[in-house]
Amino acid sequence: MPKYLDEFSGDRIYVEPNILLFAALADARFGRSSLEFLKRGSQGEFELLTSSLTIDEVAFVALKVKLEEKYEVTKGHIRYLKQHPEVVKALAPEIGEVLDNVRRLCTIVEVNESDVERMQEYMMSFGLLPRDAIHLAVARRTGLTCIASSDKDFDRVSWVSRYEPRPLHTD
Repeated sequence: MPKYLDEFSGDRIYVEPNILLFAALADARFGRSSLEFLKRGSQGEFELLTSSLTIDEVAFVALKVKLEEKYEVTKGHIRYLKQHPEVVKALAPEIGEVLDNVRRLCTIVEVNESDVERMQEYMMSFGLLPRDAIHLAVARRTGLTCIASSDKDFDRVSWVSRYEPRPLHTD
């Protein structure tokens, strides 16, 4: 059973991209909980770690969201961006701000060859998708057993404690 981010009291935790995106994009349901958690980490209550893979994931999702918000493109994001490099240039500063915040908040750990090898093991053992398996491999290599994520797939890993954002009830 997962715990909530506001219950985390350890020294270090691996942060999955979804937590960073909920905060950066002010997600209506999970944004506040994620932002408060990240603030606690930035104030030195605990260390936030993530992998270099997170930079790619956060940048791409933020780019797609900004594309939808500002240009009303809701399908074919990649094709549109490839055909309109001027849009990528225009959105780059906003994406850069999001990434600057990630770099200020988190210690970024490189993905290495052993992580890629372990990825396949975790795909087979836990049925994780490749990116999740790499995140798990980096967490394991850095000695982390706590992960901040809304992804319930990590609950299949017995040696991981998952902390998820507390949903904002709009009832």
